[in-house]
Amino acid sequence: MEHERRNRILDQVEPLFLTMGFSRVTTDEIAASVGMSKKTVYQEFGSKQELVRAVVRRKLARIEDQLARLDDATGAGGFDPLTDHMMLVSRELYGVSRPFLTDLARHTPELWDEMQTFRREQVFSRLQDRVARSQAQGAVRGDVKPRLVAEMVLAIAERLLTPDGLMELEIAPGELIEHVRIVITEGVLVKEEHR
Repeated sequence: MEHERRNRILDQVEPLFLTMGFSRVTTDEIAASVGMSKKTVYQEFGSKQELVRAVVRRKLARIEDQLARLDDATGAGGFDPLTDHMMLVSRELYGVSRPFLTDLARHTPELWDEMQTFRREQVFSRLQDRVARSQAQGAVRGDVKPRLVAEMVLAIAERLLTPDGLMELEIAPGELIEHVRIVITEGVLVKEEHR
């Protein structure tokens, strides 16, 4: 029962935090969204910061789980491993807003650092392997260096997938990753048949 209540709270609060940022969501709004008293919410999560940590860690665990499943089913759905990987990350980031990332960087720097470490160790460490698999399947040119592709994507993410980078480009996180995927997998030049 307690686990169900905790998940129910997270299910309702996650979209609020991810779209509005957690600094803009009041404890009254949290309690109203889950249909519980503030006291009940705080019995599950001792503070708003603890609730934010739980939301972020659950989101990261979901991404890690999906990446692991993708490792087992690479190429399913007709795409190559590189495209599958980038589409998964893009899809997961589509619900994340600039205000949320700004709040993380500004109000919970330790959680922001945890996300950056996750990005390096979980998401992008697997990208090199996916590029190599795509090469083996003939979907990526043989002269492309998998590590270089992974490092390029990581450098883009570290520079642009930040509150300042997103603000400067006026783009959402998921949209940024989707653009990176398109540039890497399709290029920027107009194909001859479309001229």
